[in-house]
Amino acid sequence: MAELRRYVEQEVLGASPQKAVLLLYERAICGCLRRDERLASAALAQLIDALDLRYEVAQGLFRLYDWCLRLVKRGQFEAAREILQELRDAWRRAMGGDDGDHALVGQRAAAAS
Repeated sequence: MAELRRYVEQEVLGASPQKAVLLLYERAICGCLRRDERLASAALAQLIDALDLRYEVAQGLFRLYDWCLRLVKRGQFEAAREILQELRDAWRRAMGGDDGDHALVGQRAAAAS
């Protein structure tokens, strides 16, 4: 388990910024599926930290991430998961579509937590 966690961490560190965001979405969704407040909150905090709030789109994402964080804190994991999955899917499309390994990414993120 620790070896897999190190592998996932290295994958995130070596990933492009776009892929790193995708991995954070996967981790937040995994946290919601597991009803793991700590995991979901940590991933959402990292997504928030990555925003450049000088841009209007980032401000909108901040509001969505903040709302998801509040839902997670209230134990409303399913509502947060639905929002995060929509955002992840939109991000994946913006990156050029389904890269074919998104399920594997999610499995790695889930296994590493």
